[in-house]
Amino acid sequence: MSLNNFIINNGSSEKSYLNYAYRSLLMSTITTLDDKTFERWETYHSIIDELSKQGYEKEYKEIKYRLTDDATDENPNDVFIDVLSRIELSPLLVFLQRRIEMYIDDELISRFL
Repeated sequence: MSLNNFIINNGSSEKSYLNYAYRSLLMSTITTLDDKTFERWETYHSIIDELSKQGYEKEYKEIKYRLTDDATDENPNDVFIDVLSRIELSPLLVFLQRRIEMYIDDELISRFL
């Protein structure tokens, strides 16, 4: 999957600092990933894409802000779980949320191995 497949336009073609920062984050992250982590970013992308399709623009932008904010340096899993916990989930988003919960479990287990 190319980097362009991860870029989602939320209806407007305007260029904003948020879109630039998010694209920069993706470029620096995706080009250096192993297969396991790349799969996680595909899941994150699927969630963002679904949020955009369902009209959750505020949540879509919140995720972008939180992922690109250097001051907080939040774990993407925590960001997505937090945002998804506040909206009505489609069956696809429920599935993707469970997948992220599995990622969190994997991280917890790997800390003790």
